[in-house]
Amino acid sequence: MLHDSDAQVVANCLAALQEIWSLEASHSEEKESLLSKPFIYYFFNRINEWPQCLILELAVKYLPSDSNDNFDIMNLLEDRPLHANGAVVLATVQVFLQLTLSINRYKSTSLFLIMENVYERIKSPLLTLVSSGSPEQSYAILSHLHLLVVRAPFIFASDYKHFCCQYNEPLYVKKLKLEMLTAIANESKHLRNWESIRAVGKIALQQYDVNAIALQQY
Repeated sequence: MLHDSDAQVVANCLAALQEIWSLEASHSEEKESLLSKPFIYYFFNRINEWPQCLILELAVKYLPSDSNDNFDIMNLLEDRPLHANGAVVLATVQVFLQLTLSINRYKSTSLFLIMENVYERIKSPLLTLVSSGSPEQSYAILSHLHLLVVRAPFIFASDYKHFCCQYNEPLYVKKLKLEMLTAIANESKHLRNWESIRAVGKIALQQYDVNAIALQQY
């Protein structure tokens, strides 16, 4: 059924296999064959948006044999970060993040520069999605961006305004944004004032009667 001419049949088959494998502890030969570059190449351009996310989930689990293998998959997915479907964008970002972890193992300066370029490519689509959805969606996207900020904070030095808190945002979104602002401030000269704000907050939280002090001001 995986080789059926109908893309929807292939998609349904993939979904069923994913569900079965999630309940199995062992690694079957069929599962290993699906976690291969030929399979990903063969199916990715045959199916629509939802099954593409299933293929991308498989691609995250794929272990490249070398750096060239990494780049082949990235080239295949080059246009996916600009996809109109946010789910496809996030699934592609997960693949890119996993592949850059593999690149980082090779300890090469040229490969490190390529890794930075990859981060730049996936940064803009994520920043666009942050402000275009619900708070829950924003939090999911910010979580992906947080990984990028931790790995390469200097890339976001000029984008700090995207992480400034809005008055009507939920607490969990604000907390994540503040963590990201702090990470950027550590690496950017023109954002060092954020460290001062962080220090004031820490001092306030260490005070036992901080709530009483705050209430006295009003």
